[in-house]
Amino acid sequence: MITNLLRHISGLGPSPQSSQLWWMQRVTALALVPLGLWLIIAVLFLMDDSYQSVYAWVQSMPNTIGLIVFTLAAFHHAQLGMQVIYEDYLPQEWLKLIAILLTKTFFLVLGLAVILAILRIYVSPLRDVL
Repeated sequence: MITNLLRHISGLGPSPQSSQLWWMQRVTALALVPLGLWLIIAVLFLMDDSYQSVYAWVQSMPNTIGLIVFTLAAFHHAQLGMQVIYEDYLPQEWLKLIAILLTKTFFLVLGLAVILAILRIYVSPLRDVL
């Protein structure tokens, strides 16, 4: 206990930010368990279906919301995991900062692209044709 206190005082212990990152990783991991199971089961059931039936499945409001929430949780969880790796293994502070900023930007752009693709299917004019 005294060792942990000395580490914290000297700046070597966990900071409030690292505790928050640790909790957010656990929360996103916990959210990804049921969402991941739901998505795996859905993909297994849709594997032999036609393109139109999979398209219609994505256009369903609950499935659209589920896919968006899964995307948000998965990309945020991945970004947090990469940030922890950078903070633990990159020696220079400037390199950590650049790596974290690039990773956050990458996952933000990729996540937005996935969400926009899901929303585009949801509002697609093919909704009435199928």
